[in-house]
Amino acid sequence: MVLADHLRKTLLEPLKERQRMEGWKKGFDEGFAKGREEERAKWLAWNEGRKKGCAESNARWRAWNGRREKAAERGEPFNESPPGMGG
Repeated sequence: MVLADHLRKTLLEPLKERQRMEGWKKGFDEGFAKGREEERAKWLAWNEGRKKGCAESNARWRAWNGRREKAAERGEPFNESPPGMGG
């Protein structure tokens, strides 16, 4: 029984502890990688939304400026507020 206890303490328990730690590390690494993928997906979605918003804003400004220039060419007053200025 003494030999069995010695082998359990010197071989089996350290092996189980190493396997437990390796399993924990693997789970941590997989979770970390998954979290990075999720954060990257969120960032890409945010960036796409930002690009879309910028494009829409630029289109509103171009349309407004086109109307302003046409009014100036015709010599007409142009009282329309710029986009986003509450008008």
